[in-house]
Amino acid sequence: MLNLPSARVWVQPRRVYAVNPDADDGDAFNPLAELDRSEAHILVKLEFRRFRKPVTIIQGLPESRLEEVARELKRKFGAGVTTKGNELLRQGDHRLHIKQELVRLGFPPDHIDTI
Repeated sequence: MLNLPSARVWVQPRRVYAVNPDADDGDAFNPLAELDRSEAHILVKLEFRRFRKPVTIIQGLPESRLEEVARELKRKFGAGVTTKGNELLRQGDHRLHIKQELVRLGFPPDHIDTI
């Protein structure tokens, strides 16, 4: 006969993840690694393009991190973010959502302006 635990003492297995605070995060994404915080100024603005279609434009991101930020925004929003020069373009009015995501990525909220 099997000895099974009763419903009152059933314990679900839990996952435990160990984090080593001394581990070297050499490839960790740090958006302000190259810029001083006083120099990082990001502008998120809305423009109307052909046929009065709104386009959200992000300017002022570090040039070396532009592709990484674009990739993260594509993953988050599930749609395309286009890199054009030193700007990121996203179709539609997504100023608030993009600002929240940039803050989540580590950019200081007081250095992000929305127009």
